[in-house]
Amino acid sequence: MLEPITSPNFCVSSGQLTQEYAVAGQSAELPCDVTPPSRSDRLRLVLWYHGTGGTPIYTYDSRSSVTGGPADGSGSHWSDPAVDRTRVTFRLGSKGAALVISQVKASDQQLYRCRVDFLQSPTRNSRVNLTVIVPPEPPTIYEGQGRMPGEGIIGPYKEGDTTRLLCVASTGRPQPNVTWWRDNALVDATWATTEEGATENQLTLGPLRRADLGAVLTCWSANHPLATPRSATVTVTMICE
Repeated sequence: MLEPITSPNFCVSSGQLTQEYAVAGQSAELPCDVTPPSRSDRLRLVLWYHGTGGTPIYTYDSRSSVTGGPADGSGSHWSDPAVDRTRVTFRLGSKGAALVISQVKASDQQLYRCRVDFLQSPTRNSRVNLTVIVPPEPPTIYEGQGRMPGEGIIGPYKEGDTTRLLCVASTGRPQPNVTWWRDNALVDATWATTEEGATENQLTLGPLRRADLGAVLTCWSANHPLATPRSATVTVTMICE
């Protein structure tokens, strides 16, 4: 088995920076161009690092393959013992070379560097900054003095009553926004961050009218276009005389 390779102690070009996003629990693909600059050249080594670290976390060595071509993929794969090989692998082929991370975790968020060595051409370096999106959990709605509505029902209220609804989202990275909607129309988008790091939005409801009977109020929590927004809903009940 080929031994892991440690970068020599000299400065190398950090290379082009690419930004990639992935949702926690899904897959991330960190691209790396392994195509030789000329037809007469060929791929030798691909080494992946965390940030500016000098010891690779994953290597692909094509010197043991038959053709040594970037699409061959029959070379030797090695990874640091700390790397979970059930989640991390290096892919070559028609889709392009990439370090593929499945079941992405929040701890996977960091800067990665790909070093490519060729038989003749100079070493090529590139960087990929991976941002992991952690979707929010469904928000929690509190009624009045901190009561949680039972089975999504608030009230019953009388005509002229006023109440407050507080919607709190305590999870998600980046921090989610919290908005109130009534029958699919936006009614409040003024959320705030608490000292504990949660996001909350307080909605004042009232003075209530007979037309508010059966109104459906939904609180949405969203933090990124790639992540599925989460919601909680309550229905207004009233005593109409």
